[in-house]
Amino acid sequence: MKNLIKLSIFVTLLHADVSHVVFCWFKEPNSLDAKNKLIEATKSLKAIKEVESITIGHKISSQRKIVDSSYDLAITFEFKNKEHLEKYLQHPLHLDATTKVLIPLTSKVVIYDFEEEKIE
Repeated sequence: MKNLIKLSIFVTLLHADVSHVVFCWFKEPNSLDAKNKLIEATKSLKAIKEVESITIGHKISSQRKIVDSSYDLAITFEFKNKEHLEKYLQHPLHLDATTKVLIPLTSKVVIYDFEEEKIE
């Protein structure tokens, strides 16, 4: 039974999804125009075949000290694996959106990439 559990965990890790989470702070904080431009540019990235899904996140203000709600927009991209993430990062559509939309609109960007492990 012990080996079966180890094998199950190993197989789960081999098939883990990859998340690419982008937190954006606009040069003009809370700018609706910047938000709409970035959302439109993000929608265009669905054309990249390695992208499984994209989710836009709107901040929830919080008084809890542990919560950072200072960002303006969060975007989560899902990929099947690290190789798909790497292909996405080098794709011309991604590079174009980054240089023409993301960089001009933002004063700060923080990105977290991680492999998901499903907990059952």
